[in-house]
Amino acid sequence: MALMSFWEVSKNTGTWIFPPDRDQVIERMQKLQAGKGFAGCIFAGNEFIGTGGLNEATLWYLLRPDHWAKGYASEVAKALIAYGFQRYAWDVIYAGVWDDNPASRSVLAKCGMKQLGTARYWSRARSAPVTSCEHVLTRREWLLNNPIMIDTPRVILRGLNADHVTDIARIGGDQKVAPMIMRATVPWPVHDAAAWIEASAYNGQLGYRLGIFKTDGQLIGCIGVGPDKSLMYFLGPAYWGQGYATEAVRAFLKDCFCRFDREEVIADHFHDNPASCRVLRKVGFEYTGRALGQSAAREKKEEVFEYSLSRAALCAF
Repeated sequence: MALMSFWEVSKNTGTWIFPPDRDQVIERMQKLQAGKGFAGCIFAGNEFIGTGGLNEATLWYLLRPDHWAKGYASEVAKALIAYGFQRYAWDVIYAGVWDDNPASRSVLAKCGMKQLGTARYWSRARSAPVTSCEHVLTRREWLLNNPIMIDTPRVILRGLNADHVTDIARIGGDQKVAPMIMRATVPWPVHDAAAWIEASAYNGQLGYRLGIFKTDGQLIGCIGVGPDKSLMYFLGPAYWGQGYATEAVRAFLKDCFCRFDREEVIADHFHDNPASCRVLRKVGFEYTGRALGQSAAREKKEEVFEYSLSRAALCAF
């Protein structure tokens, strides 16, 4: 309520009255429907400085005036946009700011949002109609401006494209690699590998794969996570037993847990792949049971060992 007692804050909203009413504060806190968005408090250290969120794909934020022009608004807006695209299946995120609020228009521009036009709305705080500058950011534009790039001392994890199809088909279709993963055959046709890459491009949500590159740019493998939170990875045999897999898996999972509010990731490996067992154990996975798994490079289903990793367990390693 104290935040909305600043005229400079309330005048930039549409539905807040000024001075604020306690009943309205309570109503607004209870209004957001489950699955329709998110609202939270903004802290600088332990100090409350504002609030922000997403309501049905519409971005909003409010900051105390003494924290304006310090970069907080841009940081918060970018984080909320990322959260929205990662958490919800929205294709677009919207935002509107009054035309006499150039600072917020600048923030939205820094986030990649584009102004589509203007509209007139009633401001309860001002008791007058005000022109709103209507902004939009598509998922596609956000992805282009925010590609995943995960660096470790020896590898870089980043997106795959058409330039990588031949190498992925060669690595995944190796007779030592293909039987350990689901999709690849020996050999692995380039057109099939191309479709596999295209289907698993990062779109802001679970269900994507990245290439594993050495720091000199050489592609040596692939790593990803499915919509069901299942980890997958493979490396070319020339890079086995050198710690690359452990390094890539640990970095990928740390990034994954930071991006998504999931508490668990699962994984499995075939009974004749003890090396993957060692990798999973090194990063904190725990054995959960056995099942039958299928690989396109095997004649029949065979036994797989299943594992799970909690957010807390990864942090402990």
